Amino acid sequence: MRILAVDLGKMKSVACDFDSETSEHVFETVRTTPQALEELFVGRRPDRVVIEVCPSAGWITDLAARLQIELQVANPSHEGWRWRCVKKKTDRVDALELARLSAVNQLPLVEVPSKEVREWRSLIQYRQSLVARRTAIKNTIHSIICPGRASSYRRAI
Repeated sequence: MRILAVDLGKMKSVACDFDSETSEHVFETVRTTPQALEELFVGRRPDRVVIEVCPSAGWITDLAARLQIELQVANPSHEGWRWRCVKKKTDRVDALELARLSAVNQLPLVEVPSKEVREWRSLIQYRQSLVARRTAIKNTIHSIICPGRASSYRRAI
């Protein structure tokens, strides 16, 4: 089985193309963009793609589904993730370890919500940020208009 394990970063990602029968592997660095990862997936034609759960996991899940590639999303906060304590930690080591754990089915996995659920959660989060901004603005205006009342109010409590 050909496994493509990708250690995702904000700007660049390291991919490990791993053959589970021979344990041969090749590394490649790509930009963390939908276009670059799609080109990587199409070019490498893996049987399985493995990533860690992250903010990009949603669109990568959609990309893998569109390309009909099996995707495993690993949970790095799981107890079985003890290999994170190694002294030499690099993106290549992470990607290779993801591939090895996936090959022996020892990867703690998470379920990525559907696109509709992710969009709904994003909308809720955006609304919460707007409410927090509105409250901060109200408090700032109140402290400018009534500077003495805020301190006397605190003393009364």
